[in-house]
Amino acid sequence: MIPNYVVSLQEAVTEAMFRCVEERGGPEVLLGERLFRPQPSPIDTAEQPASTEDLPTWVSDASFCSVPSQWVMVENRRLVMYSHHRTSGRFNQDPSILKISEDGVLSAQSLLVGKIAKIGPMCDSLENWYNAPDVFRQWMTMVGIGSDWPEQPPAPGTLLDTFWKTMVNDLIEVDDTATLSYRKPTAEDYSELRGHWNLLLQTQRLPFLARAFATDIQLSLDTFATLMSNYSKTVYHVFVCLWHRCLFVTEDGMLGLAPEYARVGDEVHVLLGSPAPFILRRVQEAAGAGAGSTPRYSVIGNGFVHDIMNGEAFKSKVEERRASEVDTIATPKAGRRCRWFPDLASVSWFSPRPTARPPTPPLTFEEEYGVNAVAIL
Repeated sequence: MIPNYVVSLQEAVTEAMFRCVEERGGPEVLLGERLFRPQPSPIDTAEQPASTEDLPTWVSDASFCSVPSQWVMVENRRLVMYSHHRTSGRFNQDPSILKISEDGVLSAQSLLVGKIAKIGPMCDSLENWYNAPDVFRQWMTMVGIGSDWPEQPPAPGTLLDTFWKTMVNDLIEVDDTATLSYRKPTAEDYSELRGHWNLLLQTQRLPFLARAFATDIQLSLDTFATLMSNYSKTVYHVFVCLWHRCLFVTEDGMLGLAPEYARVGDEVHVLLGSPAPFILRRVQEAAGAGAGSTPRYSVIGNGFVHDIMNGEAFKSKVEERRASEVDTIATPKAGRRCRWFPDLASVSWFSPRPTARPPTPPLTFEEEYGVNAVAIL
């Protein structure tokens, strides 16, 4: 970039962030919370969220403003967790599509995964951790599972299996490494988490004691070391995964975690090149925009969706497309039974020849995988 000392702060930050996106080949650098700027009204679903310093919503808060120290620690751990996933699989943004307009609108390629149909309350798992059991119970009621966790680990692919793995972002912190690292959860991790769940239920029955004890585990720079040395890393990992997160269910039944300002009707997108999905909100089209214009969105934040964190969304889109294709080849009718060879119920010389399928042009990448261009404000 060429130094320019006359542009506004908004223009400088926007241009710098876009250059980072270009260099990475995708929006990985845009991961992060959007909590420290004015948020949209919960009533007007078409309203675009205003942004501090008039910055676009695709620029995360940590890119241009100071955030509380506890958020720095949480964000760092979440970013490391996201690095263990690859929601967009092997796909990255097409450089010819990835661009920014003069007014800061980001054009990018995105795969629409689903739309939020149900969303639960926000889990304030650090400041008010003693209320976590109530939030958990509301979440489990919303998705249709009981409040008691069975002693035996649930079978893979079941609703309860998906639920508890969503609670930990399908990752468990590794204890025996010098740097922060994660691994896939196991049945033993479920049993440990179940024990902590039962403990939380017990503390919930003693609200005054729990409230007094909660002041000892507030996440801050002063108590961070104490928390890590005296409490299970699994518990702390769950707190990090769920802090200011809401559980949601998409219209087709997928479970996920979204930022606290997400609501019903928001869409789950995979922006090519991003290791985690984004929650986007459709905004009103520009005046005079035609029916085929690029859809416009604002960013609510990124999150976790259990069934798509390793590129599965692209495979499922291909399978859906292939399943919907109608075979135009004429099916041969059964031939007449031959009186000399009664076992030959149908033979090719008694049946009409199949009609050859006319050649079709190869599908584009967008047609093959259901990827579309979006404009992010």
